[in-house]
Amino acid sequence: MAGHPGQYSIAVNYFPETAALGDPDAMLGLVKQALERGDASGVERWAPVIVAQDETFPDHRAGPGLLGLW
Repeated sequence: MAGHPGQYSIAVNYFPETAALGDPDAMLGLVKQALERGDASGVERWAPVIVAQDETFPDHRAGPGLLGLW
């Protein structure tokens, strides 16, 4: 995962938990990671959930709030 050095660690540790709680940004991060690794099952797990959401532009604060970080 390109970008800030700590991003991959954050993604690995927090995206699965926040995605399971409904955070679309975390789900998208997991799909991105799966695509980068060639992990079809990871894409198949989260991509349909993202597409099925009825929000036009999801609230990006959902994950930290769901974890009690806000």
